[in-house]
Amino acid sequence: MSLRWRITLCTSALIALAALSLGVFTYWNVSQEQTARTDEDLYAAISQARVKSLRENPRPPQPGVEIPIALGMLDRGGDVAELTEATNAGKLISIPKLTEVQVTEASRGPITVDNGVTFRVAIAQSKRGGAMVIAAAPQTKNQEALRQLAAIHITGALVVSLVGGLISFFLVRRFFRPVEEMVTSAERIAEGELDERVPVAKAGTELGRLSASLNSMIASLTSSVASLAASETAVRKVIADASHEIRTPLTVIRGYVELLLSDSASLDPKDMKALHRIDVESRRLEHLVTQLLILEKVEAQNADAHEVFDVSPLLVEALSDLQVLDPARNIQMDVEEAEIRGSSENFKQAITNLVQNILKHTPQGSAVRATCEERESDVILTLDDSGPGIPAEKRASVTSRFTQLHSTGEPQSSPAKGFGLGMTIITSVVSQLEGSIDLSESSLGGLRVTIRLPSANGKALAQGNGP
Repeated sequence: MSLRWRITLCTSALIALAALSLGVFTYWNVSQEQTARTDEDLYAAISQARVKSLRENPRPPQPGVEIPIALGMLDRGGDVAELTEATNAGKLISIPKLTEVQVTEASRGPITVDNGVTFRVAIAQSKRGGAMVIAAAPQTKNQEALRQLAAIHITGALVVSLVGGLISFFLVRRFFRPVEEMVTSAERIAEGELDERVPVAKAGTELGRLSASLNSMIASLTSSVASLAASETAVRKVIADASHEIRTPLTVIRGYVELLLSDSASLDPKDMKALHRIDVESRRLEHLVTQLLILEKVEAQNADAHEVFDVSPLLVEALSDLQVLDPARNIQMDVEEAEIRGSSENFKQAITNLVQNILKHTPQGSAVRATCEERESDVILTLDDSGPGIPAEKRASVTSRFTQLHSTGEPQSSPAKGFGLGMTIITSVVSQLEGSIDLSESSLGGLRVTIRLPSANGKALAQGNGP
């Protein structure tokens, strides 16, 4: 639920609570006032009652005349002799029957008795004649008045709450307009529009201070991002330039090594061993330079490539190469045609790196399973191996540059396993294709690599429905 709706509902609830509290107070006050007035009328009727005259000459109520109080005489034995009946809506109502306890309580002060009809009853001595007189007033009209009062207050509380809620909604909507503009600007900035700024609200207000602080923070972040991007570009340029510069003397070194090795008959064993060592290390250095150049090319390439290609032949080709390099491997393939949009060259490089990782880090002859399918608007590619795998706590770090792991998951410095750039290149390619990569445990016992990429059909449909 949005903050706007929560404020509106809270305001409505507070208005309803205030209205109902006022209604309860009014209801209680009116009820007490009615009771006090009825009690006064009871004692006034007892005081003025002409008991002897009413006993000797009973007077039935006149038609259409309302008699609010019924009177009776209480003898010494506790029996009640009715003198007059009360009327309510044209109906005669007699004095209710009282218990001894109720008679005692009514003699001390007015009490409420409910015998199907609610009465207010009092017993006192009449000033005219000195007899004990009982007076009973039906509370039907008072109760009806209280019910009407309660209904009016409840209805009023609901109406006031609704009107107050509507007014609150429109006021909050108006006051929150600058906040919505800030949210919209923040979303654009998050999407990469770093030139966007938050609209400046009225100075001196909380929103004014917030907008000024946000703009200052955004400017600082934009400057930091620009500096970081410039630094990364400079680093990539240095690496690319250095790699190119290293390649030339490296080629010369390898040429001389091969020349010397071709005349191995004239070399003693010690020199041969040294030359072989130079040859191996120069090949490793050449591989490192190649990997760095590939990574620089992938990261510097424009992501808006419009080439549409089928990934299945590239996957089958890479796995076929693996089968040739390790004929004993059990390779299972369930590959469907699936087209994506991007650079086929970069994708092929990523698949090649995946296969090379399997070749390097899994036992010879171990099983490999590959699947490729198009599901809804995504192409899902999965590679399972039966190697040692990667511990869960180490999987997030293997995509960083120069991260190398033993089969147990511990960092290792042995150069024989590579330079830790393979997964970095794979991750960069997948990111450029607007996809995601997930590392998990394989059912074969090793590592499962799941790559999810937007399909060409789904991407084209999304672009066609765009603004």
